[in-house]
Amino acid sequence: KYNKKLNNELKFPGLAFDPIQLKRIKKEMGEMINNTSITNRISHEEVIKIQQNSHIMLMISHEGIKGIPSSKLYEYVGLKKPVILYPNDHDIIEQTLNDTKLGIICNNESEIESNLTILIENFINNNGNLLIKGDDIKISAYSRKKQVEKLATILNKL
Repeated sequence: KYNKKLNNELKFPGLAFDPIQLKRIKKEMGEMINNTSITNRISHEEVIKIQQNSHIMLMISHEGIKGIPSSKLYEYVGLKKPVILYPNDHDIIEQTLNDTKLGIICNNESEIESNLTILIENFINNNGNLLIKGDDIKISAYSRKKQVEKLATILNKL
């Protein structure tokens, strides 16, 4: 729908490592496969560079499992990037993304489409800006330094 207005690309670094997921993504992408980059495993440094140069991140929660965020969540928060969450975990991932003001929480496919349309329209109409600014104070609370300070405080009380 936006191919003529926008040069978009979906990136799946490391996905080619899993042949089942690779096959599934290729099947689901349809025509968008031409705007999709899928790599084998790459270094963490390369992944971070890709993430830094991306506009929106995707967080896929483990359906039916609560309280288990992946480390990607904290990488995305540290990069201060907007994050689309689907499916909504209704738990720590949603809470973290709402707390930091970086979350675009989606509960179904129509919400994904609606939110992506809004994001893309904002991007086009605002010279490449998404108009999503996280809460820097809340974001800093999730840094390794702050988390270690919290842990040290707890340990000191023991």
